[in-house]
Amino acid sequence: MTSKQPVRLRQRKISNGLTSLYLDIYINGERSYEFLKLYLVEEHTRADREKNRETMRLAEAVRSQRVVDIQNGVFGFRNDRRASVGILSYFKSQWELRKETMSPNTSSVWGCTYLHLCEFCKTDVPLTDIDADWVKAYKMYLDTEALNNRTKRKSKVKIKQNTKLAYLTKLHACLRQAVRDGLLDRNPMDGVGYFKQAETAHVYLTLDEIRLFAAQPCRPEWKAERDAFLFSCLTGIRKSDILSMRWGDVTEENGFTRIIFRQHKTGGVEYLDITPHAVQFMGERGGDDQLVFKDFIYDADTAAHIQKIAKAAGINKKLTFHSARHSMAILMLELGEDLYTVSKLLGHRNIKTTQIYARIVDQKKQQAVNKIPEI
Repeated sequence: MTSKQPVRLRQRKISNGLTSLYLDIYINGERSYEFLKLYLVEEHTRADREKNRETMRLAEAVRSQRVVDIQNGVFGFRNDRRASVGILSYFKSQWELRKETMSPNTSSVWGCTYLHLCEFCKTDVPLTDIDADWVKAYKMYLDTEALNNRTKRKSKVKIKQNTKLAYLTKLHACLRQAVRDGLLDRNPMDGVGYFKQAETAHVYLTLDEIRLFAAQPCRPEWKAERDAFLFSCLTGIRKSDILSMRWGDVTEENGFTRIIFRQHKTGGVEYLDITPHAVQFMGERGGDDQLVFKDFIYDADTAAHIQKIAKAAGINKKLTFHSARHSMAILMLELGEDLYTVSKLLGHRNIKTTQIYARIVDQKKQQAVNKIPEI
């Protein structure tokens, strides 16, 4: 094993048919093993495959933490050797460490950022060599060229404004963590400006369209996706939080069903009262540790299934699962709720994020006014 890979995740088939996961750790010429008490099952169903993916994500997170521990000195390395820690290896370890709690989309952004860093750096630049000028050069790279992720060939592909911002944000998060881990004295991105966020079109359903969608029959295997989508339309809860919601998070307060959960995206704790119309899509209550939407598995086909249900209902819009959250925001504003309340319902940290929806409602009002005939 090379020094670049001091910790490897390995598998061992055991007698009961399961596959045990363990770490093979090699430091200073000495090898040790850490058995994670995590097991892969034989894959017969989609649920088995999803369970194994989650188990592997958790195992990778533990492996990544062990790599960080080695870098920080827990396994005999001292922080005076921090110059040997490279940005590429450290960024990858942070990505793998956070995968367990990331949504698939967020993980994809981290992965794409890593590819761009590899293309920009060429070699694993020591963290201590990264300064404001390096960050500015990386920003210029994002502005001028990119790695075509589909063909794996270098090409002049213009990166969208908000995508560039996302890539820079992930780098900032990584460097901020490096400061916390004692690998950097200060974040070299401090004082370096970000890309300006560009406005994007928000696709949403009107109240009538939500009713059409809800009334449209669908294939039985799509029902869990349909119910989760409609639940989001009526609550504004993100799919990442719907996927992790358990019955222990659901209580009854003063005649309302209340959900208490920590947002995956922001980390903030939310207390959200929901309507009986939303409750009906949650199904029969299970044990506190059971998932509310236990049959809902978000994958690459989910958006396509939602799109097909919408099309069958006569809705010709390019929907994603996140369109449900947009729908709830627009619906609340159209029903006369104030911006502050809608911001709290959506769990926004900054009301400026919610103002985007207010502008959409204003545009609809202007279009309605323009329909008034001359007198």
